[in-house]
Amino acid sequence: VKMKLISCIFLATLLKAAFPQEDPNTYTECTDGYQWDAETQHCKDINECETIHHACKGEMKCINHYGGYLCLPRSASVINDVNAERAPLDSPPRPRPRPPVQPSGRPHTCSQGYEPDHYGSCVGELAGPEFQG
Repeated sequence: VKMKLISCIFLATLLKAAFPQEDPNTYTECTDGYQWDAETQHCKDINECETIHHACKGEMKCINHYGGYLCLPRSASVINDVNAERAPLDSPPRPRPRPPVQPSGRPHTCSQGYEPDHYGSCVGELAGPEFQG
């Protein structure tokens, strides 16, 4: 029993020396897309839409997002809250086409990298490299 106690103390001391605790008051580095706010002592999201000149090219609209930004068509709708209704950016959304009628027993398939949405359309990741100016 005494040997197990000594082994546990030795292991705890070894782990503490191998992984020293950081002093939370000295931490001032943030991940990409965030900057240190000395006043609040927390990392704060950078609004790339304001700091990057022409972040989005063409007729795309820049939308700040946590740790980054999105380039969306001006007609796109943005949902700020899962419980909120869609809010159009500049123009009202167009009505969605009805989903295609699929023969019974035959699943709807999409190309690689795309998945069917609840309307039956194939959709991919919105913020892929092709959308980033």
